[in-house]
Amino acid sequence: MSPLSMRPRRLRLPLVLIALMVTVCNCSTDNDNRWLTSGQVYQARGKHREAIRCFTKALEIDSVLVDAIASRAASYIELGLLDSAIFDLERATRLDPNNVVVRHNRGFLSFRLGDYSSAVRELDCAIAIDPADTEAFYMRAASKAGMGELEQAIEDYTRSLYMNPTYAHSYRERGMAYDKLGDKEKALADYNRSVDVDSEFYLGYIERAAFREREGEPQLALEDYSCAISIDSTNPFAYVNRSSLYLDMGQFSAAKADCLKLLRLMPESPFPHINLAKSQLGLGDTAAAVSAYEMALKMPGHSDPQFKADIRRRVEALHSKLSKGH
Repeated sequence: MSPLSMRPRRLRLPLVLIALMVTVCNCSTDNDNRWLTSGQVYQARGKHREAIRCFTKALEIDSVLVDAIASRAASYIELGLLDSAIFDLERATRLDPNNVVVRHNRGFLSFRLGDYSSAVRELDCAIAIDPADTEAFYMRAASKAGMGELEQAIEDYTRSLYMNPTYAHSYRERGMAYDKLGDKEKALADYNRSVDVDSEFYLGYIERAAFREREGEPQLALEDYSCAISIDSTNPFAYVNRSSLYLDMGQFSAAKADCLKLLRLMPESPFPHINLAKSQLGLGDTAAAVSAYEMALKMPGHSDPQFKADIRRRVEALHSKLSKGH
């Protein structure tokens, strides 16, 4: 098992675009709608700064255009500009409290702030206005999972999948809920389904790999971690877990290779250095292991005093070993 808590489940909610998409029939003549539509197109492409500029232009023409305010808030959320998002959503709510996009985005914002109960309340409103809002069911499920209400979360994931049976995130996260409840058969079925519906869904491979690792199937776990890396070679999570698994299996050269890649992907984290130290020890290079542990102590990515004290003890023990060797 990987000794790290850095698993993608911390990353359980994907960045979701929550905005009205292009509706050509209403946007062909009005200047404000032209800017609104342009903003929505940029937003769909993940170009949120450009989207914000367009929504702001639309609001210069019509300052009470609620769809532009709510959509701009969504891009603010994606960029982490939460104070600006709060301001826009409060304003949009005063203008149109029953606008589904407003309620949806308020739920999304509450989720991002870790206020799961508020997220559920807002998403309840969004679903009451539009019972076909698939993303609202998904986010409400994630919020309930965050509150530990796993059975209710599973119900909402299932509803979202009824409306969109190809949404890989819902399968993965429902599988995680089943996993926590101890239903391994359903958990594995959902992990399998997440990568069946989207063969490029690297998070599904990572979650299934971690499941297989826990179930004592290291070779299958390695295959899944490797699949995830082949899809996204810049994401560190699969490298972190695969390097730890290689260490558990005694494959120290392979572990070292993963750690060297991690040093580039996570330059301020101590964990690549720690696993590199362990791989160097496995390869019989005590001096290199000491150097790696000492680098881990210099990294700002972990401030727990107990964690650092443990690393120092390891370094002292290895220095003692080296001294005796001389």
